[in-house]
Amino acid sequence: MADNTLPQNNLRYTRRGGSGFTVFLFGGMPIAFAQQVSHQSPRLVNNPSFIQPMDEPYVVEILTPVAAGPGTLVLNLLDLWSQSDKNVDKIWDRLGNGGGASDGTPNADGSIPGADTTGTGQGSASVTGGGIFKNASDILDVVIAQAQATPSQMSIVQYIRQIPNMQGIGGPARSGYTQYHGCTITDVRDDETIQVGTLEIVKQITVNYTYSTRQGSTNSALALRNGV
Repeated sequence: MADNTLPQNNLRYTRRGGSGFTVFLFGGMPIAFAQQVSHQSPRLVNNPSFIQPMDEPYVVEILTPVAAGPGTLVLNLLDLWSQSDKNVDKIWDRLGNGGGASDGTPNADGSIPGADTTGTGQGSASVTGGGIFKNASDILDVVIAQAQATPSQMSIVQYIRQIPNMQGIGGPARSGYTQYHGCTITDVRDDETIQVGTLEIVKQITVNYTYSTRQGSTNSALALRNGV
C-alpha cells in the first residue's frame, strides 16, 4: 500500500539554510556579507538529579533545574574593501547600522526590515561604517560602544523563509522569526594570516544572549518567575 502521509512536494517542507532562506538582522538591519552564523542554544545550568531511595529498584523522580545559561551566536563575516572615508574598514563597522529605529522584528505589513525582494538576504544592509561601532578600533572600543547602545541596537533576529508554494496556489513565501535578547559581543577575532594563495578573508565575532523568543510564543520561564 502506498504511503500517502508524505508531502507530494518535498521542496515546500524541507528547510533550506542558505540561498537567502535564512536571514540574520543585527539592530534592525540584515548582516551584510555573513559567510556563516553558528548558533549554540542555551543549556541547563546543571546536570539532572536522579532521586532513588535505597528501597526503590528504579528512579522515582528526575529533577532538572529550571534555569539555563547563555546562548551563543558566532558570526563569520567576510572582510571587505574599504567602503567609507576610513583607509581600513573593520567587520564590526557594518553592525548596528539601523540606528535603533527597529529591533528587527517584522514591519507592520509583516515584511522583514531592511530586506529586498531579490532573495539574496542582503537587502539594504549597509556595509559602510555608519553604525554604533563606526569609531571602534579594537575590541575595547566595541565593548564601550555596546555599553552605550540601546537594546534595539543590539537586538539580533533570525528569519527563516519558507520556499513559495510550488503549485502556484499559496502566493509568496512566508517567514517566521526568532528574536535573541540581551545580546552582548564577548569576543572579536580580528586576526588574519595573509599568504600568496589567500582569497577570501573571514573574521569572527562572538555574541552571547540571555534568552530567545519566537514568533507567536511567550516565554514560560519569565512568566513563571513573574507569577503570571
